[in-house]
Amino acid sequence: SRRYPLSWRKVVCRLKKPLYGLKQALCAWHSKITQYLHQIGFCMSKLDNSLYIRRKSENPIVIILYTDDLVIGGKNLDISKVKSLLFSRFEMIDMHELHYFLDIEAVRTPVGILISPRHYILNFLYKFEMTKPLSIETSSSMPTLEQKSACGLNIVSWSVA
Repeated sequence: SRRYPLSWRKVVCRLKKPLYGLKQALCAWHSKITQYLHQIGFCMSKLDNSLYIRRKSENPIVIILYTDDLVIGGKNLDISKVKSLLFSRFEMIDMHELHYFLDIEAVRTPVGILISPRHYILNFLYKFEMTKPLSIETSSSMPTLEQKSACGLNIVSWSVA
């Protein structure tokens, strides 16, 4: 291959391989999955176009669509039926129980599902090297509780007088 001088500012490159995953492909996928979800009884939320709801019985089913990921929520039996419909139409992989979605942690508890941004926040702190404790004095707040997190960060909550 030839080497060109760095002083050249306007360079045109020839693409040897096609690019996949362009915005048009995502647009086409979103359109296709939306059309199919409407066919099987789901309605797109008016507030969020990535949220689909089906209220066929007393147990609603919700689907959150993000890029090419789907999160399905509802009763297990209803979820299984929807998954079988989706598998019959699209090539998909079942990742089973949700643990993380967009760096948000989901933990099943006896009373429901706990959604926590802890993983996202810890990644953010590590990325920007902010893992060492830092104390700042303020006159309007008073620390009431201090605890250590799993990674050794000090977590302080306070109340404002």
